[in-house]
Amino acid sequence: MSLAENVIAFTLLFDGIPIIYSGQEHHLDGGVSPLDREAIWLTGYDTSATLYKVIAQLNAIRKFAISQDSNGSYVVYQAIVNYYDSNNIVIRKGYTGHQIVAVYNNFGSGKAEYTLSLTGTQYDASSTVMEVLSCTEVTVGNDGALTATVKTGLPLVYYPLSALSGSGICGQ
Repeated sequence: MSLAENVIAFTLLFDGIPIIYSGQEHHLDGGVSPLDREAIWLTGYDTSATLYKVIAQLNAIRKFAISQDSNGSYVVYQAIVNYYDSNNIVIRKGYTGHQIVAVYNNFGSGKAEYTLSLTGTQYDASSTVMEVLSCTEVTVGNDGALTATVKTGLPLVYYPLSALSGSGICGQ
C-alpha cells in the first residue's frame, strides 16, 4: 500500500492538474479491458479506507498551499528536485514560507526505517515543520537541514508549522 501512497502523493503534489481515477481511493484495479471498470459502490464508499484518507490529507495541504498565495503563484511555481537517488526523490514546490517538501520512495512497505538529511528545502534553521500525513512536528537543524525519517516506505510531506495556523490541518 505504501507504493500506492507514494504514487498518489506525487500525482497530487507535483506540477500540473492532478487526476485521481474513480476507485483509485479504494485501490481498485479491475482487470483487463473491458473488465477494468470495477464497481466502486461495492466498496460501500468507505471513507475510512487508507488511500481515501491519504487523498483527503494531500488535497487539504495542496488546497491550503494554493490559498496562501494571493496571486495564485503556487500553481505555476515549478517544482524543484532537491535530492534524488535510485530509491528516493525529494521535491520542493512553492515559495519560501509556504513551500511543500515531499519525500517519495520506491521501497514499499518492507523497507526498514531510514533517514535522509535534506538541504535546500529553504526552511529556516531551527524552525518547526509539520509532516502532514502523520501530523508529526520536526525541527529543522541549526544548519537548515531537515532530517526526514522514512518508515515502512511511506511518503513524507512537510509544510512550515507557522504557516499552518487556521488551516485545520493536523489540528492547526
